[in-house]
Amino acid sequence: MAVLKNAKHEAVALAYLADPEKIGWRAYKKVYPKSSQHAAETAFSRLLNNVEFAARVAETHEAAATSAVMSATEVLERLTTLGRGNVLDFMRITKDGDPAIDFSEITRAKAEALVEVTTEDFTDGRGDDARDVKRIKFRLADKRGALDLLGKHHALFTERHLREFGGVADRLAAALLRTDGKKHGKVGSDRHPPRAGHAAKGARKGQRARA
Repeated sequence: MAVLKNAKHEAVALAYLADPEKIGWRAYKKVYPKSSQHAAETAFSRLLNNVEFAARVAETHEAAATSAVMSATEVLERLTTLGRGNVLDFMRITKDGDPAIDFSEITRAKAEALVEVTTEDFTDGRGDDARDVKRIKFRLADKRGALDLLGKHHALFTERHLREFGGVADRLAAALLRTDGKKHGKVGSDRHPPRAGHAAKGARKGQRARA
């Protein structure tokens, strides 16, 4: 919906939206400061009965609610930032090869990967040998957790699970076939050929019968 033609009514609608407690008369008084609270309450109620004003308030409220919630793309972008977080984004290597913390080039996007920064000031040594020391520590977000969520989103692990399940299913089917064959197989068949002991006993019975 377009902006209200009445600029002051538009200002009242925006003031109402900006008020965390959504108090109508207070929003009205910000635009009409000379109004009493009672007059502001009456005027704001009258504005709400105006179709265009009510629609504008509803529209701006919905737009604000939508923008306050991350979109799917933004969630993936944030997870990607966490997954790409690197200690070298917050430090440099000196000429002597020593690490030194350096936040001079940190950006808002890179700061997403930081979950904790602590500083500690203390004096090292005593007397003339004493020196002021500042110790800075920082901790990055759970990189592995972010990568795991991204991997699940892209179904990187699904194929592996399917292959493993398929292998188990194939082995189970083969085992069932072997079990079924043992139950229904016959001695002398191709599946279960007669054992040597059975053949020898048959031969001895035949010899005794001829004798």
